[in-house]
Amino acid sequence: MKKTKLLDPRTKIIFVFFFTASAIFFGNISVLNISLGLGMVFSLYSGVQILPLFKRMRRFIGFFLILMIIQSVFTNEGNVIFRVFGLRILTDIGVLRGIQYLYRMLIVILSGAIISTSGLKDNLQALVQLGLPYDIGFMSAIGIRFLPIFMEDIKNTQMALSLRGIDLEALKLKDRLQMVTTLFLPTVVGALQRAKELSLSAEARGYKIQSKRTYYRQLKFSGKDYGTILLTIASFVGLVIWKG
Repeated sequence: MKKTKLLDPRTKIIFVFFFTASAIFFGNISVLNISLGLGMVFSLYSGVQILPLFKRMRRFIGFFLILMIIQSVFTNEGNVIFRVFGLRILTDIGVLRGIQYLYRMLIVILSGAIISTSGLKDNLQALVQLGLPYDIGFMSAIGIRFLPIFMEDIKNTQMALSLRGIDLEALKLKDRLQMVTTLFLPTVVGALQRAKELSLSAEARGYKIQSKRTYYRQLKFSGKDYGTILLTIASFVGLVIWKG
């Protein structure tokens, strides 16, 4: 992501909070359309590269179609769009719920992209100045920082299995489920080992040796930040009044 100093990290966190809240509390497709539109505008304003982000979403298309079918098969509501041997494969309600899920997933991905434009230290400082205890903010920041490492561990484990002649794609569903333990156990063990090493490293550097932390740099709101926050809150209140 392209790092930007255009907005204060706290402004981005506040926007993401109301942005995701509107997607969670309102299932109406109109509200989701508005929320997604506002999120895309804010993402561009924050420096997020939208096109590469959406290109990565292509891998979820198959999952999205499967979800629509599941929603249609196990829901007795709605009009049938496609039927096979008397079994309802697609209904309008199933398609609608699948689209709602896709919108929520896009909103979550956009939220992560917006937060990532500020950098780890800025986001941690923003959480502290918003009143979140430093320990919680530190743990959240460390968790986000280690996510790519966890993904790399999973890829390495998959490669190790492939080198041993195990093709995960060719296995039956039951066999794949049995391979989950083999796939994730090394990752979990590695995560625990890293947590131990990080704990020892933090103690060696005097972490929490003082009861109160001080900070050399303090984040300050600008006029753009105040305007963006007011517009965000006004938009959320408007959605609540409209659909509440």
